[in-house]
Amino acid sequence: MDIDIKNLSPMMQNYIQTKEEYKDCILFYRLGDFYEMFFDDALLASKELELTLTGKNCGLLERAPMCGVPFHAAENYINKLVAKGYKVAICEQVEDPKLAKGLVKREVIRVATPGTNIDVASLDESRNNYIMSIVYVLGNFGFAISDVTTGVFYVTEVNTLQKLTDEIYKFNPSEIICNESFLLSGINIEELRTKLSVTLYSLESWYFDDFDTALHYYKATENYFQMMSPSMQAYFLNNFGNYYYFLKDYPQALKMFLRMKRTIERHGMQNNFDMYQCKVNLADVYLNMDSISRSQQCLDEVEPYFRKRHDLTALHYCKTIRIGIATRTGNTAAAQRIIDSKDETENHPVQYSLANLRNIYLQRYYEKVGDYRRAYTLM
Repeated sequence: MDIDIKNLSPMMQNYIQTKEEYKDCILFYRLGDFYEMFFDDALLASKELELTLTGKNCGLLERAPMCGVPFHAAENYINKLVAKGYKVAICEQVEDPKLAKGLVKREVIRVATPGTNIDVASLDESRNNYIMSIVYVLGNFGFAISDVTTGVFYVTEVNTLQKLTDEIYKFNPSEIICNESFLLSGINIEELRTKLSVTLYSLESWYFDDFDTALHYYKATENYFQMMSPSMQAYFLNNFGNYYYFLKDYPQALKMFLRMKRTIERHGMQNNFDMYQCKVNLADVYLNMDSISRSQQCLDEVEPYFRKRHDLTALHYCKTIRIGIATRTGNTAAAQRIIDSKDETENHPVQYSLANLRNIYLQRYYEKVGDYRRAYTLM
């Protein structure tokens, strides 16, 4: 973000750095006898907890929204947020203020989530409080489930969605974390959230594996490329391209997606979903390599197909890239029109990576127009 943090107070610099590490949490930041929240966290917490919203001068053009709770009563407020499905990061003073030289050292000492809540007084004594982790790979579901208050832990694997659904209903977890592929496995996400009151969110693939290991397996699998079916070849190259995209190695990502395109064409599969998925990925890569005309051409080719299929996830992705193109070319008026336009894609749930990508392109737009406060909230 284009802000000289040297102009901010040391405390606010530390807050910004800590919040960057815990973007998906409401950050309880210890200041004296209170835990304070700022910016969007303050707006959200003040509404959910019925707290008074104030402001704090921090070096930005506008006062930062702020609210707080007494530290001795914090657990009650944390439990209320967790019960509503939020994650709360508690940033505590870890040295005696009387002995500190300069800014008191602070660290996040724990993250409270529905499935990791250890405050027994706030839990239902008649049932376990389970957290479940699910990874979906090539038609199989591996999952682990635990109750951190009792130490109970189970891990197993099933090969059908129905079997997994039965396990979810049997354990009735309060929280599920999963890889992004699980969201596309056919599971009824809304039913889990509404019927079972499960807090569910996906993590990016590197949470389930590390980059070096992933690259090792990609390269090993390359030796068997010619033995794969055409659709599996496309799947392999798509994942390999996304691997490099995530690392921001756009030339290598482009190389993989173009190879995927040639593979699809060679097998006469130009009109299937794989080709259109490949082209929308190419549009994103071209944008990040400043090949704007090629990015626009790819979008023009794929959007009619996705509209016909009523594929809201893909259309959400296309709209995000359109925002990026308009911002990159300096057409901020067009970008604003796209942002303001309301359609079905805005209320359609998408996986973490697409939601995060939208935030990245929105952040670039707000920086372009000088709205640094909004840009900061998207960091």
